[in-house]
Amino acid sequence: LLVAADRFDQQGETDDTNNVRAKPIDLVGSDLAPTAFTGPSEALMGQTVNFSWTVTNQGAFNALGSWRDTLYFSEDAVLDAQDIDLTSVSRSNATVTPGGNYTASRTYAFFSDEVMTGDGFIILKVDAGSVLTETDEANNIFVHPITINGPDLVVTAATAPATINVGENFEISWTVTNQGSFDAVASSWRDRMYLSRDDRLSNSDVRIHSRTISGPTTPLAAGASYTFTQTVNAAEFVRGAQFLLFVTDESN
Repeated sequence: LLVAADRFDQQGETDDTNNVRAKPIDLVGSDLAPTAFTGPSEALMGQTVNFSWTVTNQGAFNALGSWRDTLYFSEDAVLDAQDIDLTSVSRSNATVTPGGNYTASRTYAFFSDEVMTGDGFIILKVDAGSVLTETDEANNIFVHPITINGPDLVVTAATAPATINVGENFEISWTVTNQGSFDAVASSWRDRMYLSRDDRLSNSDVRIHSRTISGPTTPLAAGASYTFTQTVNAAEFVRGAQFLLFVTDESN
């Protein structure tokens, strides 16, 4: 610890070389590290799973303050800016004594707009915002391998009249099949139909029908399918050759 008198030399002195006194000091700190982690090695897309972990203060001083532990999804075993922040557990005004620990847990459901199916890693980072000053910042991470499995919903059939008179009612039907090897376990999703100038879905297309798919149709087992029929009114349709687009699970 250095104590400096007249730090900016504002006072004229006969000797400016003796203004500093040094005092040795031993700085000790906390050292939070994940020492246990539990979670599934496989999870289904849409399935809620539980993760829990234990963090131990391996340092010689109390860990004091507020911080958060964060779970990330990564395609590799290295935490970087491309990884997805899944969920966090915050600790407020906490104290963890030397040798002490705490256990935290969080449930999470994987969805396809966040992660892709296949092999990946759950990465836990203790004190994710690096709020605490620790003697070792390199041991705050735990890596847990996981495989995300999922179904494969496909519109396998769709019917509609080849010609529709503007202003009249007409009937459409569609069939969705789970062509994947795993059940579609989400409690609900939405199928939607659009009127489009081409055969690709875009923001300019006009939605003409939406149906929430829920129990008893869901969960939808691997290999199973459902079919719905709906009457639609063409009162506001624009004349001309167009496409009807059938989209399943539009919101992922």
